[in-house]
Amino acid sequence: MISYIQASSNEEYYQASLLFQEYAKWLNIDLTFQNFEDELRTLKEMYSGKKAALILGYDNLDCMACVGVRQIDEATAELKRMYVKPMYQRKGIGQSLLNQSLEFAKKAKYNTIRLDTLEHMTPAMNLYLTNGFYKIDAYYFNPEPNAVYFEKQL
Repeated sequence: MISYIQASSNEEYYQASLLFQEYAKWLNIDLTFQNFEDELRTLKEMYSGKKAALILGYDNLDCMACVGVRQIDEATAELKRMYVKPMYQRKGIGQSLLNQSLEFAKKAKYNTIRLDTLEHMTPAMNLYLTNGFYKIDAYYFNPEPNAVYFEKQL
């Protein structure tokens, strides 16, 4: 049975770091421009508190999915690192993660949530578009030429 939690323990943040690393390998792009190694070292600080969260999906004891929500500014959140292990994809888990992320962002009193993805990630783009996200101009530097930026009013 699939369950979702908001990370709070060191073990849960460790499990998230493993998923983040798997996600980075799967993306097959250099995430140095996002200070990825620093992010891995500071997950708990970056994704905790009243304005940030790291949501994990578990299938029994297997941590198989994650998504982060963090603050850009007082009114704007950013959705980061949504990842579902390949064997769990196409089962509605991405939608569940997105729903929980949006609920968290609303409770945290954000007005807007933003994200970036890559043009070739069609299932992710379709998920965002069907959930009311719309394309926007870049809100930060990304050297990947096929990066696409989205936003949603909450």
